[in-house]
Amino acid sequence: MATIRRIIFYLFVLAYAIVCPLTILYAFGLIYRPGEEGGVIRTGLISISTIPPGSDIYLGRLRYTRKSPAVIRDLLPDEYSIRLSRKGYRTWSHRVVVKPGRAAVVENVLFLPNDIPLNRIADTSFEDIVPVPNSPVFLVQRSLRAEDLYVVDTTQDASRPLRELFPAGGRLGKSLVQDVHVSPAHGGVLFKVGPKEGARSVWARPGREANGESSSVWEDVTDIFMEPAGEIAWAGDHPEQMFVIGPGGIEILDVREKSRLTLWEGALLGHGSYKGRLLFLADDHRLYAADAGGGEPKLMSASLLPHEDYLKSARAVEIIPYSDELFLFKDERGRLFANQGSQLLVREGVEGLLRHPNVKVFAVWGGDRLGILEPVPDGRDADGDGDEPLDVRKLQVRWVETHARAIEQVFWAYDGKYLIYRDGGSVFLLELWNTDFPRREVVAHARGGKKVVWMERARRLYFLDRWDAGLVWMSLAPGES
Repeated sequence: MATIRRIIFYLFVLAYAIVCPLTILYAFGLIYRPGEEGGVIRTGLISISTIPPGSDIYLGRLRYTRKSPAVIRDLLPDEYSIRLSRKGYRTWSHRVVVKPGRAAVVENVLFLPNDIPLNRIADTSFEDIVPVPNSPVFLVQRSLRAEDLYVVDTTQDASRPLRELFPAGGRLGKSLVQDVHVSPAHGGVLFKVGPKEGARSVWARPGREANGESSSVWEDVTDIFMEPAGEIAWAGDHPEQMFVIGPGGIEILDVREKSRLTLWEGALLGHGSYKGRLLFLADDHRLYAADAGGGEPKLMSASLLPHEDYLKSARAVEIIPYSDELFLFKDERGRLFANQGSQLLVREGVEGLLRHPNVKVFAVWGGDRLGILEPVPDGRDADGDGDEPLDVRKLQVRWVETHARAIEQVFWAYDGKYLIYRDGGSVFLLELWNTDFPRREVVAHARGGKKVVWMERARRLYFLDRWDAGLVWMSLAPGES
């Protein structure tokens, strides 16, 4: 009997000596694998989250016991096939590489319904859409006449003629809309209506309608908006104040005061805005900042300017501040330059940039390409985890789409986790968490060459139907039909 107890004791000691080290290794993310290429191996994990949560997770052919969000731990370094599914939604699949001691992140996978229904606002055929940024409304044009301008209230999914500005049958109503300038930040719109000789200029802030009353604000500003009008720029905190940039200088137009003040006399190479001020580049290669309230323009530091060789050949420059010390410059050829380090970021073809809503990153597009402008890793990896700190003084463009036809509009979506872009008549959704192989999906087919509107808060896309040009919308918010 004593011998049996002794044998059992030694067996327990042996089991403890084997299991305890393995348990400690397991707790530290290590696994012992026997064999010639075996040994102690550091494991990795895959973190998965979806919008909405609750999707089934398949690792290879095996179904994981939990639904998203979930963390699959203790995976040997390797490439794994991940498939996410949800009834009634499009299946998502991808191959994910797990590295030792690292977390492979599959985050914010957006599930789109198998069939996204279209909701019709108006059966009338429209010519085009006029987006009004940072506003719950936008404009649509039934024809080029002013009386055929409609305002669309996205909170009520209703459209109505903009008759408070341009009454049907009236002189202005029957006139053609020559030009429309829209403030990028305040919802202000400046219309030029009528024949080229004798056109009227009307400033407005289109609003919603409640209880039969329109909240639109408008003013005829023809008397202070003399020809030549020049280019319009908004830079202050009020949509009633704007800069008029012409071949001979800059003037400030104030709708409330019915005034027009000369701010600068002389030719300009370009302009932009930053922190409520207008930035402009004079033809002597000096950079100034001006307030909409007037006053002497402030000369900015020469360190904010790009290389002199660029300035000598640049025309129609758009100035885009990245930070207080780093400015971007885009010219008519589509070259994109940065002041620090004289960085030529893109040689040609850039048509637009759009700032990320939360971080210092821009979407960059032009022609068949769409990219992300972001800081460059500085080459240091102090803790050895593979994550290098970013050097915000140096930028790079990472192209995420290079085979489009002609990208014309881009929107940040889902708090900047996705991009929506219009390529001809097709509208795509592009996920950004996967930097190696970003996934894109077609979400809509709009009228070719016509603008679309993305409403971030409601997660809705508005566009003209490709068949009859009627105004429709679809929801890209999971769970909403």
